[in-house]
Amino acid sequence: MRNFTTFLLLLLLSATATAKTARTPREVVQRIAFARDFEDLEDVLPKSAVAELRTLDSDVRRLFLGRMLLGRFFSVGLRLKRGEGDTLVLAQDRQKPELRYEARLDKEVVSGGEAVLRVGICELGVAECYTRTVLWMTNEGGAWKLVEATTVGHRPTFKLDEPNFFGRFEVEMQYAAAMEARQALESAANTLEKLREESADGRFPEHFTPHPDTSENEKQLDAAMKQAMECAPNENSAVCGEGPYRFSYRVRENGHAFELHARPRNHGSDGRISLRLDWSGAVRCTIENREATAEDPEAGTNLVACAPEEFKTCAGVEPAW
Repeated sequence: MRNFTTFLLLLLLSATATAKTARTPREVVQRIAFARDFEDLEDVLPKSAVAELRTLDSDVRRLFLGRMLLGRFFSVGLRLKRGEGDTLVLAQDRQKPELRYEARLDKEVVSGGEAVLRVGICELGVAECYTRTVLWMTNEGGAWKLVEATTVGHRPTFKLDEPNFFGRFEVEMQYAAAMEARQALESAANTLEKLREESADGRFPEHFTPHPDTSENEKQLDAAMKQAMECAPNENSAVCGEGPYRFSYRVRENGHAFELHARPRNHGSDGRISLRLDWSGAVRCTIENREATAEDPEAGTNLVACAPEEFKTCAGVEPAW
């Protein structure tokens, strides 16, 4: 009886382990799409990646998974739910309730122990998708593991089976922070132009002040910028917020011109790209530990002039299906 009981227990444990194992590449996609935390993904990632992720703070780990994996399958205001067949349907956008999107698994090649799949985020009824993620997988002892992921045309390829792959993600986070800083500068420039148009003397204001007649997003950006401008350059307090960038505003030419600057709070750890935007609308950048000047190159689309090298040359590309 004891041997029989032991046999049943082993059988149950084996069945449980099998149920958690992703037995097909499509099951890996489902696991990633519907995961809510790191534990939901441990068995579909390489052992080396799991070991590295376990060394991270839980908040950092969650941020990584959201940006690198989960974030590839949904956008702000969209929520995944299970659809029929191969389709992962996204719930309605809160801002545009008349629109619906879906995630389509539209390409799949499985050969031996390797697989490549493509998932696109698409508007219902429209053939073309606005973003596509390509996933590379390998089979390890009967279980499929995600080893590489890229968003076509947007991000470099991330190889989860390489040592210190998280370092690559940190570079991406710094680049994303620089893009957000640029957005804040451009919003502030729009606000300053409105204030100049409404002023009695046609000059830009001496001090930056958010404009009351702007969108909610612009108000949030301007409020955060004003708060950051009121802090000392190296101050690190609750009043200054926790953003990686510091901002400054200067009036030039007796109020007829201005400069806006954004610099990483700590050059290196918080970022490497400094930005300058003036009244002409030109955004200039540098990766040196200083303010950007009028002599620095124009940043260009996606800050290409100062982006990390891997973001210039390794943007995701379509494999040869």
